[in-house]
Amino acid sequence: MDSQLSDEKFQNDYKLLNRFVKSDSDTLLFLYKTYLPSIINYVGKNGGNEDDARDVFQEALMALYKQAKSGKFQLTASLKTYIFTICRYQWLKSIRKNKRVEHLIEDYEITDLNSDTFHKIEKAERFVLLKSHLSKMSDSNQKLLELYFQKYSTEEIAKTLGLSKLYVKKKKYECKKTLIESIRSDPRFKELLFDF
Repeated sequence: MDSQLSDEKFQNDYKLLNRFVKSDSDTLLFLYKTYLPSIINYVGKNGGNEDDARDVFQEALMALYKQAKSGKFQLTASLKTYIFTICRYQWLKSIRKNKRVEHLIEDYEITDLNSDTFHKIEKAERFVLLKSHLSKMSDSNQKLLELYFQKYSTEEIAKTLGLSKLYVKKKKYECKKTLIESIRSDPRFKELLFDF
């Protein structure tokens, strides 16, 4: 991207943010109209509905307002990316609280949206995606892959499951191939391949 265009984009985002902090109703309407549809789409693809999406979007705007109001907030990505990232975090947190998925994300605050935070969110989403497709496989295939993911050797897996080494080697290859194809066919996989 041209650096001049990038600078203009950040300047526009800062202007928008300043108007938002001043509680400008037109700016709030603009944020809802511009950014909410993609949040509804994201939450809908990840087990939620429009009401859930509106809740996380409202929480995201409140978090953004507090950060911007503090005067210490620095934009290191586009405003669109910040809002989307906060919404993703809030939705993952909501999933965990509702025990739909347990122990998938670490506890961390959203007061500092640095690159490490983005990485943790993406890592958690990849894990959710992996677990959802793994759960569709047979119990024996799940067990084999779980041992593989835990870095067990082929020999250790064979001994644990009471199978031959040759069978485990062949089955592990087949299971990995099936799992990869299943994940690649999921629309969520494509979303994780590029920045929003």
